[in-house]
Formats: sequence, C-alpha cells, structure tokens
Amino acid sequence: MAGADGAWSRVRPAVSPVAPHYTGVTSIETSLDDVDTRHPDLARLIGDGSPAVYGVNRSLVAQVPGPARRDNQGMESPVPVTLPGPEWPEGPDLYPVSDVVDYLTGEWTVERTLVDLGAGRSGSFRGTAVFGAAGDGRVSHTEEGELRWDGGAPGRAGRTLVLLPGADGTCEVMFTDGRFFHDLDLRTGGWAVRHPCAADRYEGAFAVVSRDEWQVRWRTTGPAKDHLQRTVYRRGPAAGA
Repeated sequence: MAGADGAWSRVRPAVSPVAPHYTGVTSIETSLDDVDTRHPDLARLIGDGSPAVYGVNRSLVAQVPGPARRDNQGMESPVPVTLPGPEWPEGPDLYPVSDVVDYLTGEWTVERTLVDLGAGRSGSFRGTAVFGAAGDGRVSHTEEGELRWDGGAPGRAGRTLVLLPGADGTCEVMFTDGRFFHDLDLRTGGWAVRHPCAADRYEGAFAVVSRDEWQVRWRTTGPAKDHLQRTVYRRGPAAGA
C-alpha cells in the first residue's frame, strides 16, 4: 500500500497491527544516469536483460531499461504531451540562488497543474506552501490547499517534507519518516533530480525565475502510473523580506 512501505510509516498501523522487524537482509539501491554514454563498458556487460549474481549472504542484481522505457522516463520525453503554461525557463532565464533554504523560507502561493496520462484526465491544486524552522536545524515544507480533478468534486489535500540545510547553500529533501527524497542545489538557478520508489520512477526539474517565483515539474512513470505535473510557486505576503 502506498504510504505504508517505510519502516517508520505512519500509515501502516492504520492498516495492519504487524510491526516491522529486521530479517537480516540489507538492500542497497543505486542508479547510474546516461549509462550508455557515461559507462559504456557496464552497459555492454548488462545488456538489455537483468543479470543477477548470487553468493553467500550477498547478491548483485542489475538492469538497464530498454530504449523505449528510458525515453518515457525522461523529462524530455518524445511522447507528445504538454502541460499548460509558459515555456519552461532555462539558461539565461534562470535566477541563481546562493542559499536555497534562505530563499525558500517564508510563505508561497501554489498553483499546480496535474495530468494523469493513463486515465486521460487532468486536475489542479491551489493552495499555500510554508517553509519554516522545525527544530534541530531542519526546515519543514508544508503545503495545504484544494485538489480538483476534471469532473470531480474539490477536496482538501496537503503534504509535508523536511529540508536539511547544507553548509554550501544546498539542502537534502526528506520525507517526514526520515527517508531521503532528493538533494536540491539552486546555485545556478536550475536543478534536476531522479527518485526511484519501488517500481515507480520520479524525475523532477526545478527552475528559479526570480526572487519571488520558482517552478517545479515532475514526471512519474511506473507499471500503473504515467503522471505529469507542473507547479508555480510565488512569494506570498507573509514571506520574509
């Protein structure tokens, strides 16, 4: 069940009384971007299959997605899909941010456009995002607002993430249960991230337009998912000077 997969999930107790325990098996997952170009020897070794090597108390499993799947997972997908809004800011249109947490701290309005390509429907989210101190040097990112899908009734929605500031002006973005989501470095004004989640893959891009506006877009693909979203954040009246 989505939301109940983390060791410290707040959802699991609501659906099962079973407490997680360590079985003695530790798994480490990593990904290599643009493997055909940057790691050609490894790409040839793995091929298009899923080779696995098993030893005593250890194993190694590798996979390179096929060309079509790689295309569909990228933010620059050849699939002819578009999101409403202006052209995505790049290069000279970007606004460099020397300290991402200092820049984000405060209140922002949120305008999000969502497209479910699999279901053939679109939706929107309108609300606010607040970045504020959460103790122990952490910063919370809390969003609240109204979610509406085409043909459906509006409903309340929200989420909370945690930012861990770095000394170099970057930060790590975490889920509230302590799991790592992605890093964030806006010193050039733009940033791209990838986050594997079980069988799903999240690819995001960040762009700072000005002191008072930044944007995010996500492409989510998986066995049962094919979603697009684009969010525009504009500094609210309660944000710091």
